[in-house]
Amino acid sequence: MSVAQFTDFVKNITTENNNPASDSSGVGAELQKALTNLQGSPEEKIAKVAQELSKVAKSKGFDVSEADVSTYIESLKVQYELNPVIASLADTYCSTSCHFGSAVNAN
Repeated sequence: MSVAQFTDFVKNITTENNNPASDSSGVGAELQKALTNLQGSPEEKIAKVAQELSKVAKSKGFDVSEADVSTYIESLKVQYELNPVIASLADTYCSTSCHFGSAVNAN
């Protein structure tokens, strides 16, 4: 299991078509279904997201564990907190086209 496999999975799903990861079919639909009704503390939500992303990644042939997803999310958080350029880019991206963010924050 590896974070690199999760990175490959993210690249794959965010470039699968012209409407990345938010389409009503394919991986987008699977992720939307899996990530609906997230409840609990932020930590519980992150654990649920890690569990579901790992499950979907595995179903698509990627060797990804929940720990890999959690490590990836934590690394993004650290980069965001420490690097203002990364924070600015992430804010711009997520406010315009981040479908993970919209799926997670929909509820």
